[in-house]
Amino acid sequence: MKEEVLRIERGTKRIGRFAGIADFSIQIYRGEICGLLVENNLERKMLIRILSGEERLDYGWIYVLESRPRWEDYPQALEETVRLINRQDRCIPQLAVKENVFVMQKGIPWRKSVRKLCASAADFFKLLQCSIDPEERTGNLPPIQRKAVELLNAYVAGKKLVVLADMDEFFTEETEGMFFQLVMKLKELGMDFLIVSNNTRVLFRYTEYMYIFTHGRMRHRILKSHYNLDHLYSVMLEDVKLNSVCESTVFGEKEVLRFDRVETRYGVKMDFSVREREIVNYVSSDFESWRMPAAVLSGEEEMKKGAIFIKGEKFQPHAFSGAARRGIGILEENSHEASMYLDGSVLDNILMLVSSKIGLAGFSSRYVAGLEKELLDTGEFTKEELHQSVYQASPHTIQKMSYYRWIIFRPEVLVCLRPFSSADYTIQKLTCYLIQTAARCGIAVLILSMSFSEASITGNRILVNKSGKIYETDRENIEKLFQ
Repeated sequence: MKEEVLRIERGTKRIGRFAGIADFSIQIYRGEICGLLVENNLERKMLIRILSGEERLDYGWIYVLESRPRWEDYPQALEETVRLINRQDRCIPQLAVKENVFVMQKGIPWRKSVRKLCASAADFFKLLQCSIDPEERTGNLPPIQRKAVELLNAYVAGKKLVVLADMDEFFTEETEGMFFQLVMKLKELGMDFLIVSNNTRVLFRYTEYMYIFTHGRMRHRILKSHYNLDHLYSVMLEDVKLNSVCESTVFGEKEVLRFDRVETRYGVKMDFSVREREIVNYVSSDFESWRMPAAVLSGEEEMKKGAIFIKGEKFQPHAFSGAARRGIGILEENSHEASMYLDGSVLDNILMLVSSKIGLAGFSSRYVAGLEKELLDTGEFTKEELHQSVYQASPHTIQKMSYYRWIIFRPEVLVCLRPFSSADYTIQKLTCYLIQTAARCGIAVLILSMSFSEASITGNRILVNKSGKIYETDRENIEKLFQ
């Protein structure tokens, strides 16, 4: 019988006034690498905090190393057993690699760690076939190697389970090989791993089984023998319920954006068009391709083949500013990242983007007064909100500012990256309304997402990136693609 390193049964946790985590059940076995795919950002962050012991469950059963600690003691048991490695850099850059691995370990006297353990660093790194120089200053290492140093620190600290979470930005074809070679070596030495990621390449390649968590519940457990994107899509779609929060808009016939047989280095082929006032969802659960249309439009990703047309004219992407000048607005996932001037007011931030279109005339007192009146006339802002610093503004005001910057700017197409992913219900409803408002103002909206449930919230069409190709459907018939 397999030994368990961690088991959680029927864990629940409220997020604000809502039962955000309704059923979190997971078993992680010794000697195996487990994967966890969570669609919603808010749920993923909460689950990671629960797994690391930073956040307490409201209810549930927890078993650590096959024993059940007392309810009041279980966070401490998790803290002693589990190490979380994520985007946060926990290395001290001024110290050498060997010092970050060995010095200041809990239970190891300072002098002993410095004199004996650091002296054995070269042999330790050689045993693990780790190419990092233990004498190197940690601050000189690239980010993925600093994560490897954190892994070694966790092993020396005696941690049994390492949770690798939200590290997708560190993983490329070039860097992940070195990192996971070390993971496999530590696995041979008795360390176990849980990979929390939406990067299907990493999950398929390195895990023995994976869990799917959607809509507040653990829905499925998939064995490696059943790994393929079609099966994953069909599993994620089983629980999708079409959302009627927003009605579909009436769009025009005029084409404003066309990807004409565009192909990227990742083999993603894009051949689709967007019409004026139309809301289109582009969905892919593959971490490397879901945001590809935005990456190509902004010049971040180079086209290998094909062409892009904006209102019938060929567009050659160079940079974000070039895309904006040609009528393409790109709204990042985090609304605060849309605040170009964090020390300015809400009105200042709206004005800065608009003035980039009309020039110095946008800074005249007459224009500023006219812009303020236009925003007040929408009924979405009060005078106090417009003159409030973005540091002091509420999440709802920040969200409205992020969208109205572009609504006033009037691009031909507004590309929204995962607009519903990390929002609670009230923010989600507001975001949906703002997207509808943009469409009613004549702006076509292209929503890029990794979540089929997000694609069901609003929109006229759904484009699904399946196995590197684009398939088109509507909200009611999305499941037919995977039957």
